Amino acid sequence: MPQCPKDANWSPRDKGVLKGPDATAIVDASIEYVLENYNIDESRMTLTGLSMGGYGTWIYGARNLDRFAAFMPICGGGNLEDVPVLSKRPIWAFHGDKDTAVRPEQSRRMVAALEEAEADVTYTEYPGVGHASWEKAYAEEETIAWLLDKQLPEGEK
Repeated sequence: MPQCPKDANWSPRDKGVLKGPDATAIVDASIEYVLENYNIDESRMTLTGLSMGGYGTWIYGARNLDRFAAFMPICGGGNLEDVPVLSKRPIWAFHGDKDTAVRPEQSRRMVAALEEAEADVTYTEYPGVGHASWEKAYAEEETIAWLLDKQLPEGEK
């Protein structure tokens, strides 16, 4: 669970979503460390993150599709131009409808575009929940089981 430095963001190249130095090297290094030091089934790697990590899930996931079997962004937003790439993987997005730190419209617009692209996408919006929607999302038994069930399509391993 790499943390983005305060003066950086997950992807400065992306139009209007996040600005600042690119921190994706932290994620790259974390993944490489885990792959080198643990027995990992690389066909079952998934990506999830919350808040700025939700943005990172959308953005980093689109840039590294071949690594991940599924995505679970929580209270974040992404780039609509990434939808064609993201639509190739299952996605379960979460947001609280009372979130004032990252407006739920950020998730809604990504999900709507993915639905339009006929992607395998699920969206859960928690009524009355603010920014900490990850507390409910990660507490649900179904979310962890959903992540553990995902695997890269045959031929992409």
